[in-house]
Amino acid sequence: MSERGHLFVIDGDLTRIACDAWLLPTDANLSITPIWHHMLKEDDLGPADSRGRRRLREGSWTPTDSSVISRYNNAVGPPIFLGRIGGRTQDEQSQAVVEFLQNARPDAIARAAESGRRPLLAINHVGTGAGGQHNHKGSALETLLTKLDRVLEDDLSDIDVVLVTWGSVAESAAQSTRQRMGNPDLQLDPRWSFHPEFHDRLIERAVIISERLRSGKVSVFMGAGVSSGAGLKQWDDLLAEIGKFTDPPTLRHELKALHDNRDMAALLEKRLARSADARSLTDHLAEQLSGERYSLQHGLLASFPCTEFITTNVDSLFELACAQGGEKSIKEIPGDGSRQMGDRWLLKLHGTIERPDSLVFTRAQYINSFSSNRALVGLVQSMLMTRHMLFVGYGLRDEDFHELVHEVRSALGHAPTAREKRGTVLALFDDKARSDLWDDFVEILPMRPRPEADVSDEEYEREFQLAVRDLERYLDLLGMLSVDTSLYVLDPTYSDPGSTDREEAHQLSELLKGVLTEFDNQRQGKPSLVGTSQAWTEVRRLLRKFGANV
Repeated sequence: MSERGHLFVIDGDLTRIACDAWLLPTDANLSITPIWHHMLKEDDLGPADSRGRRRLREGSWTPTDSSVISRYNNAVGPPIFLGRIGGRTQDEQSQAVVEFLQNARPDAIARAAESGRRPLLAINHVGTGAGGQHNHKGSALETLLTKLDRVLEDDLSDIDVVLVTWGSVAESAAQSTRQRMGNPDLQLDPRWSFHPEFHDRLIERAVIISERLRSGKVSVFMGAGVSSGAGLKQWDDLLAEIGKFTDPPTLRHELKALHDNRDMAALLEKRLARSADARSLTDHLAEQLSGERYSLQHGLLASFPCTEFITTNVDSLFELACAQGGEKSIKEIPGDGSRQMGDRWLLKLHGTIERPDSLVFTRAQYINSFSSNRALVGLVQSMLMTRHMLFVGYGLRDEDFHELVHEVRSALGHAPTAREKRGTVLALFDDKARSDLWDDFVEILPMRPRPEADVSDEEYEREFQLAVRDLERYLDLLGMLSVDTSLYVLDPTYSDPGSTDREEAHQLSELLKGVLTEFDNQRQGKPSLVGTSQAWTEVRRLLRKFGANV
């Protein structure tokens, strides 16, 4: 693993990310605000007070060696630690986060060691809701990130942390703070250090890709690798598991001998049909691919300033990563007739487990899908011709994808745009043969050199996990560089006295003071010039974009 722990930042739901433990903030009496109640057992909560807060009952938690950190006894999923941070100073709240990391670390390391990965612990922007720092979010965030940066470099260098913000304004502030804290020369910043053979190229391309993301010129194509971090089985392991239920049982070497995933699925489908198991292949796959927690990669990609996503995955975890408060913030194609211009959308090429009849696994299903869904294929081809496509967790092996790429190549011919790369593939390992095969169409960016053919399984797995983590850190770098850092400048709670953004926010507020006053008057029921015309709607939207509460 690398020499220092890493702090990731995403916009999402803290309670739904796949991690090894997460911190639930409380006050000094272990009273829980309503937004967290659904994560705790009803019997563990006392009656609600006038603000809806409910105190944890005695016996539902276990103390640790920290006076402010306890462990919840009845967590479903990753362990939940309770941080008594309400009403404390910013320094005390940041120290409480460190004490959570210290207490969660031993079990997290043991849990992560089972799959050879580095532990991931999750926190939110502590103290800025009901914790006493609501009006001082900017300085509280800077205090927290400074503290985390220090301990992840030294005492806690063997774990990673993900800060899960809530909403684009909070994410913008967190990413802006990280930018200010880092070395202006990314090539020299230890937070973004990659394998020496590829480091310079990765940093150089990150700047270019992030600029394209900011300008809305990128579509993201996700493959199965994105979902593996949420605990879903890889395709080979998944099929081998289903093979245990067929008649006769289908062994792994039989599946491998077929070489093609579509034929493997077809064989299982036929053998399941004559087995005593009443479940179909679709039933088995839906059961195995259901999940309640999104991966870190899902969260990183969902936080990109991007509106167009494509996937061959049939699970619903990316949709979960895009949702907040139970509300979906991404539309699905096909299937969501309410999609409108400007919506974020996800094209699911192989169907979704939520609609079993849409799933595409066998060769026959592939052929039928490719011929009957030409409009969807055309949509992918259009994006390849008009956008820069970023491939993550996808190996460019699907036959239907090769066919649609061939048509795009033919359409582009020798036009000037044909000389431009149509996309970038973020790969775990260097593969010179595949790079040569695709070099006229996409650029392949590997994280690490490919392990030698004769390495042991243990050594390969170690290199694999290192490459996965490098890919996650690279997605985090793209997220930091591409975020719109202007989204919070009119939110006074992020412009604390002495903060770096205070002067910029003050100047912008002064320029817009008259307009902001009119919106304040409207909200308070006072006489106001603000009407309901389209022009005022656009003004309101613009001010909200910069974090103004109008």
